[in-house]
Amino acid sequence: MRVINEYLSQWFYQQLYQKTPESLAAQDYIRNRGWDDEYCKEQRFGFAPSDSRKVLEYAEKKGLNFDIMQEMGIVKLSEKTHQLYCVYRNRLMIPIRDRYLNIIGFTARTLDGEDDRKYINSSESEIYHKSRSIFGIEQAMSQARREEKLYLVEGGPDVIKLQSVGILNTIASLGGAWTREQFQLLRDYRMQNVTLCFIPDSDVPKPGERLGAGFRNVLKNGALAMECGFTVSVREIPNDLEVD
Repeated sequence: MRVINEYLSQWFYQQLYQKTPESLAAQDYIRNRGWDDEYCKEQRFGFAPSDSRKVLEYAEKKGLNFDIMQEMGIVKLSEKTHQLYCVYRNRLMIPIRDRYLNIIGFTARTLDGEDDRKYINSSESEIYHKSRSIFGIEQAMSQARREEKLYLVEGGPDVIKLQSVGILNTIASLGGAWTREQFQLLRDYRMQNVTLCFIPDSDVPKPGERLGAGFRNVLKNGALAMECGFTVSVREIPNDLEVD
């Protein structure tokens, strides 16, 4: 599974820098988000074309196992045509890594305004479990230990924004809610003395609510972090720095 992710990541990276209308639109998206280009190249951001036959042709050429790719949720069997197709189409492909830099999955941002699934993450597999994965951890550990602080943000885009400007000790869960397993991982990574600083989205409270969703998430996640033995703080950022 790691081999498959590595090969696909290389191919997605190559596709991002093709001079097709789709790939150029993907490059524009990166620039418009204000993400540092060198950082995105180092992290090997890529692009999945709309034509899913291309990735299937590449996988066949490289001898990748389609049964395992189905098990990983990368390809599925169409109920109508009974043929395989790639689930990632016209999406910016962002690798998810473990602490050892292995690519364990992808978080994929749609570039199609008609697709209501803005981000989709890899399916659960032998190497990727959402409840036990931490986005950005491979970059964050060294600086977090030096500064004795980790910034916990709402999602992958916020991690990318902050890490790309040098705030490497930034991480996120891929799903909003943090889990006890994720906090235990941080302890396993010798970060039990690191302060966890939550940076919530500044969501406007809905009618009848005292706090927005971002702050409610921080209350819940922060309480769990303290139960797991961490010191917790909260820091608000201006609305104009947030990204979707």
